[in-house]
Amino acid sequence: MNRRNKQFVQEHVEKEQVPLKEQVYRWILNQEDGATFGETYMHFNKYSPRYLREHIRNLKDMGLLRTETCRCHCSTIYHGIKK
Repeated sequence: MNRRNKQFVQEHVEKEQVPLKEQVYRWILNQEDGATFGETYMHFNKYSPRYLREHIRNLKDMGLLRTETCRCHCSTIYHGIKK
């Protein structure tokens, strides 16, 4: 067979994008000891800290996150609550 100038084109399947709020919730839920804001920001560093804080606050208001202060009382540790 002569296949000159023909190319195999792979079907492009786009993944459904998960909203950032859902990504943050799943990530905090998977952390055994919870996560501070600093750890969360290091994981989602392409987003602005203000935007992340807004999503964390919304999750906390919805009752999906539980907060606890660390031993030195200088940062907050977020724990996920299963739906």
